[in-house]
Amino acid sequence: MNSRDTAALLEWYYKEKRDLPWRNTSDPYAIWLSEVILQQTRVDQGMAYYHKLLGQYPAVNDLASAPIDEVLSLWQGLGYYSRGRNLHATAKKIQELGNFPSTYTSLLELKGIGPYTAAAIASFAFNERVAVLDGNVFRVITRFLASDLPIDKGPTRKTFQLLLNEWIPKHAPADFNQATMELGATVCTPKNPKCSECPLAPNCAAFSEGTFLNFPVKASKTKVEPLFLYYAAIETPSGYMVKKRPEMGVWAGLYDFPFVESKVELNEEEVILEFQKRFPSTQNATWKKESFYTHVLSHRKISAQFFSCLCRNMSEEFSSTKTSEELLNTGISALLMKYVKEIHI
Repeated sequence: MNSRDTAALLEWYYKEKRDLPWRNTSDPYAIWLSEVILQQTRVDQGMAYYHKLLGQYPAVNDLASAPIDEVLSLWQGLGYYSRGRNLHATAKKIQELGNFPSTYTSLLELKGIGPYTAAAIASFAFNERVAVLDGNVFRVITRFLASDLPIDKGPTRKTFQLLLNEWIPKHAPADFNQATMELGATVCTPKNPKCSECPLAPNCAAFSEGTFLNFPVKASKTKVEPLFLYYAAIETPSGYMVKKRPEMGVWAGLYDFPFVESKVELNEEEVILEFQKRFPSTQNATWKKESFYTHVLSHRKISAQFFSCLCRNMSEEFSSTKTSEELLNTGISALLMKYVKEIHI
């Protein structure tokens, strides 16, 4: 990319950029919060969460001092809950440090902050000359160069990182990064790019060759595996039986109903027998097959079947319960939230 391309890109950005709140601040905490939210979330969906979390925790120390369950409750619906847990843990670390790290290298030392997020904070908040590399930027650069280097390989990231670092103008690191990301998000889109509106089109190799839909290239695609979940909504006089999920795996650290997990579909009778075996107090209670949902994650397609059971016999099995109102205000998965809202209404 030559100086004319860079100038054209920046001119386009200053004229066409979207008015997003995290672009109107140099506060590293606010920028960090926005970047974590937007890692796996669309801008239109993430906007409300950005305002909600920033309103609840206006400074990094406010986030650090908050209970993790409260943070995860506010995170509810964003998915990829490890982001929320890492956000909270890192806020505590920053609180211990006494200040927000201000360089790309020092930011990389924080939990949950990888090369992309570190580059975003370092350039947007501190104007450091380091390039961001997300899906939008990869798409722009691979099309501009007609590069068939697979973007899901480490060496490719290193190659493009070094190249973009050279292209960044010394006077506008933050604007160059934002412009490249904005171009990928609004013009150089995956399926229907608006090449006629692109400031880089005159020197874009893929545009001139008519091969822009061939880029970017990936060495492998993520295989989506089916997963069958069977939930037991066991209602007791004090609420529904719940348990916190392990700190690893799907929906780590969130509250959940008891469940049976399987890679193949199970029949109704064997699922209920399994629940009755685990919770003897439910053996004489009435079980009912209820709501069914599908839920798609990046690597799993989940088929979830809920079974309800009203159990009036209290025992040690039900040491942890929450009412539907409490569940609506705590950290639970989006899938469980659908069911809880249904029964609450």
